[in-house]
Amino acid sequence: MESFTSIKYYTKKYTDLTWTEITDDVSTSSPPRGFVGMSGSSILDRVGDGGSMTIRINNNSGDYDPGDASGNYLRMIAMFKWVVEWESQTKVMFLGFHDVGTLKDGVLSNGDRYMEITYRDWMAYAIEYQLDFLQYQTSKTIDEAVQHILDTLPLQPTYKNFTAGHYTFPDVFDITGQETTAGGEFTKLANSEFGYIYHRFGKPDGGQLEVLSRESRRDLTLTQLPVYSGDHSGDHLLLESGDGLLLEDGSYLLLEESGTIVMSLDDLDYTDNLGRTYFGKYFNYVRMTTHPRSVDAANTTVLWTMEGSKAIPAGQTVTGIRGRYRDPSGGASYVNGKDMITPVATTDYKAYEFEDGTGTDFTANMVVTAEFGSAEAEFSIENTGGTEFFTGGGDILFQVRGRGVYQYDTVESVVDAISTANNGLLQPFGGRMSLSYDMAYQNDDTDAKLLFSVGGNWWKAQPSREFETVPLLANRNAKNMRLFFYGGINTKFSLSAKAEADSVSADYQKYFIQGYSFEIVANQLIKWTPILFHAFRVPNSNQW
Repeated sequence: MESFTSIKYYTKKYTDLTWTEITDDVSTSSPPRGFVGMSGSSILDRVGDGGSMTIRINNNSGDYDPGDASGNYLRMIAMFKWVVEWESQTKVMFLGFHDVGTLKDGVLSNGDRYMEITYRDWMAYAIEYQLDFLQYQTSKTIDEAVQHILDTLPLQPTYKNFTAGHYTFPDVFDITGQETTAGGEFTKLANSEFGYIYHRFGKPDGGQLEVLSRESRRDLTLTQLPVYSGDHSGDHLLLESGDGLLLEDGSYLLLEESGTIVMSLDDLDYTDNLGRTYFGKYFNYVRMTTHPRSVDAANTTVLWTMEGSKAIPAGQTVTGIRGRYRDPSGGASYVNGKDMITPVATTDYKAYEFEDGTGTDFTANMVVTAEFGSAEAEFSIENTGGTEFFTGGGDILFQVRGRGVYQYDTVESVVDAISTANNGLLQPFGGRMSLSYDMAYQNDDTDAKLLFSVGGNWWKAQPSREFETVPLLANRNAKNMRLFFYGGINTKFSLSAKAEADSVSADYQKYFIQGYSFEIVANQLIKWTPILFHAFRVPNSNQW
């Protein structure tokens, strides 16, 4: 059994520069627990879910009561991190923010008081963040488009690692609405690229947002992770004289060494229930959706008019006026827009003394500012004069012009392999096993059809059995410690089952980690359950 050097917990207020350790106050009777990464392992699971972690704090002292002078309460309801040290390295394994509404206090049967609270990681907040006024963009790869989204967010990930996209999408952010979220756009981009977007931990001081392209998982080579110090070869850095370079403690400065992880059943943490799923990812009928667009030739199309009149008091500014772009032809209820024009006096708006458009023309006293998104616009209207006026409605002009972006019909393509999948063996029992795959930012389905018709053979029939999750105890041995501490999401390792070890190739036993749940027992043992994606389900360059 291996041991971590330390497992610690910290909190801090948003304005604090330093973290306060609370390890001694965290309950071990109700172990800290949580989840990070992607919660599924199907072809549609391409974007990370929001990570979370729940802890229970002993509060017999009352130090965590609201208003306590220690400040523990204010730190607790702000930020939290879980830090693990091993092999002289320290890594943040979770960093999150108070999930408002989850804090509760209680009293156990023995009279002990406690506070329980859940924290959410950066991804949890990002995927729900509503993207106001996301701008229509053209000719963007997935990494460029994700960065554009990040530029609109108030909170950034600590680290980023983006792979350049395979596709350059002709149009992005043109399928948006008033409730568009970052998570929704991440999903559209990842599905259109056949890539992945997720948030992982394992850095010294925070999490990392990663963007993978279509090619990122093609290589069947297992992930190289640092070796355990006890397994190091002893090779060390040499000086020109041939002598080894010594550290202050008199030991040699060792060269970095790495190796892969090959797990056997003996490395797993289970007692009597470890099974594989048969044909769990099987399908034989695929419906793919692409979204052709048409765009106005000139940015002079009226995409919104103010249907109700608005009174603007003398010397005041009315803000927060929003309008959603509509199809002027009536062919689609709502449309998107690009190259929008800031409203021009007399051409796009007028102002009059009375609501019916009569009386004095006060257009010269009206100043309009606008902020445009791909789905809607927001306006501020200032009255610089000394008399109230009206604008908009059926009798007074107020409109917005730009290029309309239209999607009247999607294109659906079908790959039907019912008669050929798995030699037809499953047909009397399974029949049509359907998959719907929406590629919002693909205008063409050529590559998708190739994936599901040629590379799709690997989805229709192979592998027929696979692990979807596997229970692990990080402390079981050095191999497990390395996989947890250095690995994590997107790590590729080998998991061999005794029943198939002699008859199945090594490539057939490789898995990616999609995400994992975890629990810290007695502040010493880390139990975790990775969600697995079979590497054989990634078409290689010969197939696609």
